[in-house]
Amino acid sequence: MQTRQRLGSIYSIKCITTLTDAGQQELLIERNKYDVRKWMDDKSSITTEQHNAFLEKLRFSKRNRYLVVMRHGNIAGVYSIKGIHQQTAVGGFWVTESTRNSLLALSVVYYAIDHIFSRCNIRVIIGHQLSENKGASKLNRLLGFSIYDEFCSGARRYHRLELGIRKWREEVSYSARVLKLIEVAEKVNENKSF
Repeated sequence: MQTRQRLGSIYSIKCITTLTDAGQQELLIERNKYDVRKWMDDKSSITTEQHNAFLEKLRFSKRNRYLVVMRHGNIAGVYSIKGIHQQTAVGGFWVTESTRNSLLALSVVYYAIDHIFSRCNIRVIIGHQLSENKGASKLNRLLGFSIYDEFCSGARRYHRLELGIRKWREEVSYSARVLKLIEVAEKVNENKSF
């Protein structure tokens, strides 16, 4: 319980459309780094104009939300929930290079999922991951996602995943193993401001 409470003092969530211009620029720089893009479906860099057009469209969307996870006030990653319909959404995330290098991805994604299930009226998160992305696969399994299907898109193979609110609340959110891993990663990084 102490680890869960402590996360609330370290992390916060902001809607992507509420970031300042400087925050938007920082987000774009982080998103365009190769180590972030290499796991995305679209690996190309995006321009400021493309980013601004995307944000403008997102401002009016009722079915898509992009949540920026902040650690000590700095961008640590983004968790998106798209195609929201009947309390189900397709989830996806990316974390910054600093987050990944500091082994804080678990903390960031855990905090985002907890926020989504407790504050966004979502009961099921559907996802997909590249089958070759071993890091994401391990993280998703640890967070309770179950593989329920496989598919190919071009030469790439994907897994379809699902996590329900009941499994999250009963098995994952208070899992001693998950909370211990988060606690250790946070302890190692407690003096870092990102």
